[in-house]
Amino acid sequence: GINAEYGVLLENLESYMIRETCNKIQRDMTLIKAEKLREDGSLPLDLWKTHSAKDTITIPRSDMIQHFANQLLHKADVDGSRFTIDKDWVETCLNELGSTFMQHEKLTLCLLFAGDSVPLSRKLS
Repeated sequence: GINAEYGVLLENLESYMIRETCNKIQRDMTLIKAEKLREDGSLPLDLWKTHSAKDTITIPRSDMIQHFANQLLHKADVDGSRFTIDKDWVETCLNELGSTFMQHEKLTLCLLFAGDSVPLSRKLS
């Protein structure tokens, strides 16, 4: 009867949903594996790329943290295993890190909205 037909329809719907979920997981795992194998210096934006998105935008990976650490240690006093850094120097380094971060974010937004037409060397103020 009608209850049996509803049961078959629900089972078919359940099977379809399970298959689609498995396919989605498989696609996501493929993207994750591809990003782990990536050797260039770009950020992994493919993980969030939708199926309808045809263009791939590559954002350069910033070395701002490494630069910050190097700059911070540049004026550090080392005494055995102890580092001493002047409070004003830490503040100066943090201010520069904040400025560099904001510049990187502006560049990222420009790349996202304008595509790859924005030169990476462009300085934003």
